[in-house]
Amino acid sequence: MKKFDFMEANARKREIGSRLSEIADKISGNDQLTEEVREQLNSESATLREELNVLNMRISAAMANEAAEKVSREQKADKNAVLRELLKSEDANGVRMKREVTLGVLTVGAKNNITSAGAIDLTVKDLMPDLDEGLIWGKVGINVQTNVKGNILWPYATSVVQMEEKGEKAALTDQSINFDNITVVPSRCGATIAISNEAIDDASFDLMGYVQKAITLAQQRYLNWKTFSHDNTLTGMKGPWASKVGSIATLEATYANILSAKAELIDAGVEMRNFAWVVDASAEALLKSTPKADGQGGFIIQNGTLDGDPYFVSHYIRQTSAKAKAADMYIGLGAWNYLAANQHGEVRLVIDPYTKAVNNETVITLNTKWSLTTLRDSAFAIYKLTAASDSSTAANPE
Repeated sequence: MKKFDFMEANARKREIGSRLSEIADKISGNDQLTEEVREQLNSESATLREELNVLNMRISAAMANEAAEKVSREQKADKNAVLRELLKSEDANGVRMKREVTLGVLTVGAKNNITSAGAIDLTVKDLMPDLDEGLIWGKVGINVQTNVKGNILWPYATSVVQMEEKGEKAALTDQSINFDNITVVPSRCGATIAISNEAIDDASFDLMGYVQKAITLAQQRYLNWKTFSHDNTLTGMKGPWASKVGSIATLEATYANILSAKAELIDAGVEMRNFAWVVDASAEALLKSTPKADGQGGFIIQNGTLDGDPYFVSHYIRQTSAKAKAADMYIGLGAWNYLAANQHGEVRLVIDPYTKAVNNETVITLNTKWSLTTLRDSAFAIYKLTAASDSSTAANPE
């Protein structure tokens, strides 16, 4: 985006001011002006005043943006300094320490408490900025909570109360409501990176940005795989499709089949909030070239939607393990409000200046806990996708 030019804007303001003065002089006390000329001058004056108002608003906004950017740069520089100080910490004898520190969840007025408690003045999102940014989580509508404390239980009814229609004095049938709980099981997740001691000492090196990128990408890759893989051998965290591997049906890529797959979720009584499809790149290519039913016009995927619904591409839906890729194409769908993602408790950093001292590196290891909880199995479905057997579906429908 082009940077706002204050000199150009102020020069234009002066031009407008000069012209408005000229117009005012012409109109004031000049009875010789025709009504038509007077209207033209008044119209020009109104247009110029509107432009002047817009210019003033743009200048004010640009000044506010510059001030915000300055604060952001100062904060980033400050975070770099905090991280460098942390990594270079020494004990009373001037020897660099190997130690564990806690990342705080910083709130207004909490800085002193965090520092005195042994945490550092960095928040969870300083080292893991917007985790759902590189995940599909935020896009499909998975809500992410961080720093969750204690145990989480989701109660749900195991019986359904039915309405009855009876006569005026007929007794209603006694019905009971029974409950069970879905329990969240957190799993430990971690990442470790080595940083050159020269980079730590180099004031011009964006240390914070480097650490953020390395840790965030590692988390994104891992959480995407855990969420969208259909590997039934997964341990710990599992997405909604991992338990469906033994019963994955084949779906022929026709418009009617796509509509039916979504209808099955609706017929199961699923609340279709945050509904979205997930496909691998090959499945996307197939559906982009597969027309809808005769007379419908268009293709199943077009204009960035899958028949009007949001869809997202992830190669992890095709992976049966962290490295293995299935031969088949896959398409998944779900109401993603029924999948809960939580980061639990503290985020801890272990700083080790010794293990890789021979390489002149300091090792940072991050440990925390995450959980993925499917609140309703029937809200999700996954299929192997095959091209339609009817060759006519490959023709251009237009």
